[in-house]
Amino acid sequence: MSGESPGPDAQAVIREGRLVYVSPVTDLADYTLPTGTPGALMLAGPRASYYSPRPAASTAIVIPHPAQGLNTDPPPGVPVIQGMQDGSLAVAPLASFGYVGDDAGPINAAALQLQAQGQAGGRISLLPKAYNLQSQVQLGISQILQGAGQQTQLNQNFTGTGIWQHDANNPGGGFGSYETLAGGIRDLVLDGTGAGPGSVGMDIGDCVGYRMANVQIQNFSGAGSVGLYLVNRYFFTERSHFQARLHGNAQNCVLDTVSGQGENSFEFDYFDFILSANATGSGQDGFVIQGGSYISKGFLRLTGNFVTSGHALTSAAVRVQGNDPITGFISHITHSQLLVGVETDNASANAPATIIFGTTSGSNINSITNCTGFLVFDDGWTASNAVAATFGPFGGMIVGDAGLQALNAANPPPGWPS
Repeated sequence: MSGESPGPDAQAVIREGRLVYVSPVTDLADYTLPTGTPGALMLAGPRASYYSPRPAASTAIVIPHPAQGLNTDPPPGVPVIQGMQDGSLAVAPLASFGYVGDDAGPINAAALQLQAQGQAGGRISLLPKAYNLQSQVQLGISQILQGAGQQTQLNQNFTGTGIWQHDANNPGGGFGSYETLAGGIRDLVLDGTGAGPGSVGMDIGDCVGYRMANVQIQNFSGAGSVGLYLVNRYFFTERSHFQARLHGNAQNCVLDTVSGQGENSFEFDYFDFILSANATGSGQDGFVIQGGSYISKGFLRLTGNFVTSGHALTSAAVRVQGNDPITGFISHITHSQLLVGVETDNASANAPATIIFGTTSGSNINSITNCTGFLVFDDGWTASNAVAATFGPFGGMIVGDAGLQALNAANPPPGWPS
């Protein structure tokens, strides 16, 4: 089959003038969308592909979908991708129609469809159902992926990165050109039980004004895995708000910078995480900043629970480590508000550390300096390896780490009672 017609068995439905759904199609080869068609979804027996046009062209972009175990075609015009009155696109999981396959396909097709409309942004809405991800979801600039709360669960069943959202179009450029490029992820669960070691739940960065809210990232527990990876790959991540529950990930949240490519700044950002570190092996880190990244004039709030272990633990509630050998930046947190209130189960002899600093002497010292707030480590923790050069002054309450208390008493903030 080729040309403008998908064949005599196909049926098409136009929904609100936005999408064309074609089903069934017996041969997907060389099909070209009719001129002016905004997009199409085609389902065909054991094969399914999601089509969306390239901008300013009618030729289809094909995203293969390795569907397996399909018994029947959905009825003609099934709106797996549905155009909504407000211009957003709603995506239903294939399982809703008896299909077993990769739901990243239609989500990515919806993202491409929004981009094809000629402007950044747009919203992709997910239903209160389970979605099976067998490949990466790639969101465009300023796009919003929004679920319906806890019942919208994306299950990552492959080794790699589940959701990716970066803007590579303004590397290092000055202010103004990307001030409105905020996107976001909201109201959903991403589960990594089926992801292998070294996997990442969400890889996000290079944005201004990004908004993450009511998100839960859980069970990326394999060695080297990260739940939420906030990384500067092309420029910086600033003036953004990240709020999530991070549960049972080898490293729950990591801030990083790709040396020689990204800028090191996470200034003006707001981080608000509920942590649940439940591994009893080597433990699970709460919040990590590395790669020469730094937070300044920002806000970090960490609450939650960590388990102790009968084995020695190398984990920490907060870890500050590394530097950028090209830019010379050293990972640190300064002039920010830190509200850290965490506890352990106090059930075993070995507890995670409060704060671990990667380098405590020499020329690349990692540090937390000139901050305010509170640091409360309840129910038994391993003391920080902090020294005078790495910590303080800190304006606020410190509980559960006598070493940090002593360092701050020796170097209190100006005007702070000693």
